[in-house]
Amino acid sequence: MPLIKESTATLRPDLTQALIEYDDAGATAKFIGEQILVPHPVPTKTGEFPIFKRENFLETPETHREPGGGYNRSALELDSRTFACETHGLEQTVDDEDAVNYARYLSLEAAAARTRYFQMLVAFERAVATTMATITAGGNAAVKWSTIASSTPLADIQTYADVICDAAGCSRADLTLIVSETDLRYLRTAAAILDVIKYTNPGVSAESVTEQILTGYFGVKQILVGKGAYNTAGRNITPSMSRMWASGTAYLALLADGESTPLEMPCVGRSMLWTERGNPAGRLNLGVETYREEKVEGTVVRVKHSFDLVLQQAVGTDLFVQSIDVDP
Repeated sequence: MPLIKESTATLRPDLTQALIEYDDAGATAKFIGEQILVPHPVPTKTGEFPIFKRENFLETPETHREPGGGYNRSALELDSRTFACETHGLEQTVDDEDAVNYARYLSLEAAAARTRYFQMLVAFERAVATTMATITAGGNAAVKWSTIASSTPLADIQTYADVICDAAGCSRADLTLIVSETDLRYLRTAAAILDVIKYTNPGVSAESVTEQILTGYFGVKQILVGKGAYNTAGRNITPSMSRMWASGTAYLALLADGESTPLEMPCVGRSMLWTERGNPAGRLNLGVETYREEKVEGTVVRVKHSFDLVLQQAVGTDLFVQSIDVDP
């Protein structure tokens, strides 16, 4: 028996495939949210799932067995998190006359799906950024990163990486540094960084300091840069633009290593995607469907999915992320 009453809307795998190709063209490369809170499909809207406690990885129980004796036993330490997915979606009506009029140039249904899809990705990115912003700052940079003449980003990263590594039993090479475009610019022009990397990168300048070079300099797994902006004003109002990832805050985090990472493995968090809504073949479970609206003689294109963002990080001393105020 289906969980949800059957809809009269028609699933459109052809439009979903078009969106996948749109992604492949690099149109949505700016989004990093799903790399931070890595998606995990779930068959129910709500639920509870287990995660390993850090004690499973940090304890060093006696493993020696005497001849004729038994083996020492160790208990599995589990914690749990809950999720409650909410449905998100956008619609656009494609007028029949407009569809015919523009048919020689493009499919208005496909265009409607692409633009709503992009808006859905923006909304998801904002949701991840907002969720990460709820993490209490672990501390401040010793010197503002914007003070490029005297800032000490490497010392800052070492300090907060040690906090996570001591708590989670990982190494700095397992961690991801997450920064805004503005703060990345400060890192690229920091005197302390340029002074070191000039020996391995002769003739280096701020423009040539890549994220790969900075990744090696900091000794982390990767650097993710929050990009893009959105309009906080309504339609037909003077635009008021805001960055999706605000400057002044950097994160060091232990992330899930792709969607195949078991849900119970400790990390900063996961995106729970309810498979009953959307299309499992689409990015972030985003699916496209259409239905007729005879009142306006048009086809309504809908893009939707259902998700919850769950932080697995940090209750008490179980720290998998550090939020750093780099512009205190």
